Amino acid sequence: MLCQNSIAVRQRRVAIARFPGQRMLIIQWLLKKKDGLWMNFFVSLLAVLLTSSAFAAEPAQTRLIGFYTNMVTEGKDDPHFLAGYNISLYSKGERTLVHIGVANGSTEPVSAAVKSVAYDPVTRRLKFCAVYSTGLEHGPGQGAPREALRTLTFSGIVHPNSIKGTMAIRDVCCAGCRTSYSRAKLKRIKHAGRTGELIEYPLKDGGQSGALRGSSCKIESSTL
Repeated sequence: MLCQNSIAVRQRRVAIARFPGQRMLIIQWLLKKKDGLWMNFFVSLLAVLLTSSAFAAEPAQTRLIGFYTNMVTEGKDDPHFLAGYNISLYSKGERTLVHIGVANGSTEPVSAAVKSVAYDPVTRRLKFCAVYSTGLEHGPGQGAPREALRTLTFSGIVHPNSIKGTMAIRDVCCAGCRTSYSRAKLKRIKHAGRTGELIEYPLKDGGQSGALRGSSCKIESSTL
C-alpha cells in the first residue's frame, strides 16, 4: 500500500508540472482533498484530457522547403528585374505554401496571388496556379485603363538544388489570345535558408488589388 501511495503521489506531481496557471491550481485544490482511489483516478483522467486539448490547440509551424530563382537583373547600384521568377516553398502541417515573384522590369518583382497548389513530397512534383498584374493596359474599345492580369500555371519537379518545369502564361482579359508555354529552371539559393528551418510566413493576399483577389485560375491539363 505504501508503494502504491508513493506511485500515486509521483503521478500527481508529474500532472501538476505539465499544466501551468489555472490548470495547476485546479489540480492542487483536488490534491488537498481526502486521498482515495477515486481521487487518483479523477486526477489522472483530468491530466489526460488537458494534455489532449493542449496538443490539439497547438498550431502547425511553418517550415522552409527552399528558395529558387532564375531572375535576370540589370544594373548594380539600382538593379531592375528584367525576366524570370522567384519561387519560395514552405510546408505548414500537411499544407504546402507557395510565394512567387515575377519580373516585369521594375526594381521589385511583382508578387502573384497563388490560387491553388498541389505538391507530392514523395515524387516531389509541384503544381500551382497564380494570378499577377503587369500593370495597366487599354483594352480594345475601352477608354479607361484596366489591370493587365495574367495567369501563371506551373508544373514540374522540385530537385535538391533546383526546380524544373513548364510555365504557362495566359492573358486573363484576352479570350482569343493563346497561352504561352516555356520551360524553366530555377536554381536554389542555399544561403537564403535551410530545408526544415522554422520560418514566419509573412506573405498574404491582403495587399493585392481587388481585381487580383477576385481572379481565379486552375491547373491546366496541358502542363501536367
